[in-house]
Amino acid sequence: MEYLFVAVLSQTLIAIFLFKDDLVQKNTEKILWFLLINSACILILKFGFLIFEENVLFKSYSPSITMVSPPLLYVYIKSVLSGKIMPKNKQIPHYLPSILFTIYFIIVGCNIVFNKDYSWIMPYKKVYDICYFTIVVLYFSTCLYLIYKSKNNNLSWLKYPIILWLLSILILYSGKIGIIPKLITVFLVTNLLGFIIFLIIFLKKRYQDKLNEAIVLSEKTVKVNSPKYEKSTLKEDQKIEILKTLKEYMVTKKPYLKHDLSLTKLAEELKTSKHNITEVLNQNLNKKFFLFINEYRVEEAKKRMKTFDNENLNLIAHFSGFKSKTTFIKYFKEITGVTPSEYRKNIK
Repeated sequence: MEYLFVAVLSQTLIAIFLFKDDLVQKNTEKILWFLLINSACILILKFGFLIFEENVLFKSYSPSITMVSPPLLYVYIKSVLSGKIMPKNKQIPHYLPSILFTIYFIIVGCNIVFNKDYSWIMPYKKVYDICYFTIVVLYFSTCLYLIYKSKNNNLSWLKYPIILWLLSILILYSGKIGIIPKLITVFLVTNLLGFIIFLIIFLKKRYQDKLNEAIVLSEKTVKVNSPKYEKSTLKEDQKIEILKTLKEYMVTKKPYLKHDLSLTKLAEELKTSKHNITEVLNQNLNKKFFLFINEYRVEEAKKRMKTFDNENLNLIAHFSGFKSKTTFIKYFKEITGVTPSEYRKNIK
């Protein structure tokens, strides 16, 4: 019964963790971390089903924690689009199916352990199948709709794993109703592929900021008025025009709100070269690229602090374009001379 204990324990811990204020109220990024951990647990339990397939429990077992992933993604997307974390009282109803099925499974497990009665498994399985399919299709379809409708670049990466997860559930239930039999392995592989894509892109976006900080530090060792611009072919009027276009683009399109904004991407959007942008910033404004971008992010953060006076600093940093609270505080103090907390006190 070791696997029964592991299944019950994992579901119970995840159900309890959903009610932690730290998860549901303070930081959207923690929702993605939790989704990552939850998905890993699901995959382990699903592959456990294959290993213990001869056992009646695992043959009919489906982890109820699978029902929490779609609502978690929905809550994250709605929070990003609204600019603030969805209130806890509005989040909980989305997680109730998973909580209720966790309680149901614990009762089924106790009946097996103490009474050696396996008769409750199949009713659990039938109700689970209907609810799981409905929740996954409904929430993931809604998530895709919100992503495509908003055209938010900070969310667009999520469409790839979501599409794969939707495809996997359609494959699974095609097998269940007999359209295409015995597709559990294909379902698991498709699900795993979605998880791997989610993991890679999420971690890449998460730690790209550290790379950017390293670039900034290296740039500080280079003298701003470098001799390399002495042979520049850009005329002064061209520099002024590039700078004007750049500033207009920053104001109208707000590319600095994208966490993954880079010099290369900005140059592509402006249809110019990285060298031209760097030269104009260095020669005309005496600034490096990341300082220039983060000045706009700091201004955005100042506006948010005036509009949302009780908003958490993690959220302010996130919705202003910063990838981490540490980077946000660093640049805010460097640019304004005070920390975000000190600035907030001064404007009250």
